[in-house]
Amino acid sequence: MPPNFWQRSAVTLALGFTGAFGAEALGLPAAPLIGAAVASSVAAWGGIRLQVDHRLRDLGFLAVGLSLGSGVRPDIVSEAADWGVSLVMLCLSILTHSVAFGAFVAPVWRAGS
Repeated sequence: MPPNFWQRSAVTLALGFTGAFGAEALGLPAAPLIGAAVASSVAAWGGIRLQVDHRLRDLGFLAVGLSLGSGVRPDIVSEAADWGVSLVMLCLSILTHSVAFGAFVAPVWRAGS
């Protein structure tokens, strides 16, 4: 792998950790996810090229999945009945964002490649 790959990976990880610690300090919910996402998004929008090895990314997804799974309790099924409106809104939000992405962003990506 080229040297720039490792430099970009180091910058990406540093931004993610900095964002996660900042969000934690602010007391935000899901601080590691929100903080890292915001920090890396702002950096990418600012023109910084970010990159991380796919194996490290997959380990991160594994850690997030394990963390989410550890919060499941046996009584969650009975509580799920109260989530109807939230789940419908979530599905509509995902659909709306997917359509908007396809309509506005995807053509720009195709034109650039």
